[in-house]
Amino acid sequence: MHQVRARAALNLAKASVLRDTHRPDDDQAVEMLSRAQGVWDERQARKYSASAARGVFISSDYPSISPASWRRWLDPKPPLVIRPSSFQKLDQLLGSDLVSLLDVDVPVDDARQGFFEAMACGGLLARFPASENCASSSLLVKADAYRPYSALHVHLDSIEVCSYASSEPGASEWRRVKVIAAERVQRYLHDRWNLRTGSIYERPGVAPSGQTKPDTEVCSSFSQEGPDRIHALLFSLAKDKNFVLGPLLGDWALDMATAALALHARAWADKEVAFASRRPVEEQFWCSGFDSLLFTNDPLQMVMKRFGMISSDAWQPARHGKALVPLLRARRTYAAFLKTLGLTRHNISSLVRAQRVAHPLEFLG
Repeated sequence: MHQVRARAALNLAKASVLRDTHRPDDDQAVEMLSRAQGVWDERQARKYSASAARGVFISSDYPSISPASWRRWLDPKPPLVIRPSSFQKLDQLLGSDLVSLLDVDVPVDDARQGFFEAMACGGLLARFPASENCASSSLLVKADAYRPYSALHVHLDSIEVCSYASSEPGASEWRRVKVIAAERVQRYLHDRWNLRTGSIYERPGVAPSGQTKPDTEVCSSFSQEGPDRIHALLFSLAKDKNFVLGPLLGDWALDMATAALALHARAWADKEVAFASRRPVEEQFWCSGFDSLLFTNDPLQMVMKRFGMISSDAWQPARHGKALVPLLRARRTYAAFLKTLGLTRHNISSLVRAQRVAHPLEFLG
């Protein structure tokens, strides 16, 4: 998982600096580091001018990253581990300019350092004690205290939580870790998207039509839903294409994928009920539908067939043509975002399959 996190962090840094000239399949070492040094030099010049006006001169050592190191990090066969200090240099190099380059969910003061280090070497599970045999209360405290930098950090967390498996044969504590971490991801998404106090609706111009919330059809169905149903809310927003096919499209697509992975993590922690029952439960159909929509190239007919097996009202947009365009746009947007990070949907699905290999379903009798 570290290699996936590291590649995402390095490519995001490169994309934020090179913008339209970013190529995720090319390390672009010289261009990237030259441009990044320009960002550094401009920031140091501003600091020097400000300090000189006060009669105090401040200088900082340049956090040098060699082109050879950058090429090695983005090689198709990268190192198994890239030291946190390397990403600390990247954070220092971009510094406070990160705020103007990326859309982050934290106060400006918190974004100045640690963004890329947290993306590559940190995360939700990194906050948990090394032993799985710790009290649930300790895990809950650690989870509640976690404050991610951005929705992308949480998406990487959801991939890691979904692929998480115990290294000890026959162990069962992995279920508790998986559930508590997945629930923290769901609470983060609920804080962003719940229809009463969601932070995402506070952004100016969230929809081209001037809407500040989805239409009443969606609101009436999900105004009281809790974090454990955030996947259903995000899916049902497809009914209001005027709302989601605007500035929020990228957030919606990414967060829907995050919600799908968190749901799958919770369901696999209770796999004997969610996946092995002779009478399949709703979570199985949700997981199957999201997998088909976001992590495969299944034709749309197959996607809708899988979602059509869900018994609740949340799947109803699948019956209406107006929902198909937003769902297809979400699929393409998510795939394009992964490509920017140098990743593919296959990378994600391969990691998710790891939990099934480590803790397979066992049919008895």
